[in-house]
Amino acid sequence: MGFFSKKQAAPEPANSPQNDSIGIEELAPDEVTFFETNRQNLAHIFNVIGQKPQVGQTYTPEQVSAAVKAWLKTPGLGEKVQLDQTVYRHALATAWGDYLNEQFDMEWKVIHDQYGAEIGVIKLANDARAFPFQILAKSFDQASPDTVVVMTPQVKAIVESSSKPVV
Repeated sequence: MGFFSKKQAAPEPANSPQNDSIGIEELAPDEVTFFETNRQNLAHIFNVIGQKPQVGQTYTPEQVSAAVKAWLKTPGLGEKVQLDQTVYRHALATAWGDYLNEQFDMEWKVIHDQYGAEIGVIKLANDARAFPFQILAKSFDQASPDTVVVMTPQVKAIVESSSKPVV
């Protein structure tokens, strides 16, 4: 789906007044449906990989990491869960983003910045933001199942700081 990758634009110079400006918009109805489908897929994924599904609860970064590791280490897992890697990855990104939202008072939004627009999580009080779909894509591409476990404390530090960095 096209709304998960940034539309590339030339970055503004570091001293540009627009460099730190962002725009935020609510999720569109098709994006809300996408998240609902991802959450339904999570119960199935965790059941197939032998972890108890947590319907209505958030999954921890360690559980998301275990699911990434299962995909990377288990031949034929895609056939077992009947999902391709992109759908599997999007479900796990949704799980991690939901965890960040619950733990750090963040929200799913469409975030517009100097690089384009992408769905991510943001703490509106200080504009701290993270992009779970990008982070999970890198986790799979680099065969690094522990990426979300490593990144979660970094997101926490950013949320707790008064600066506005992006993860």
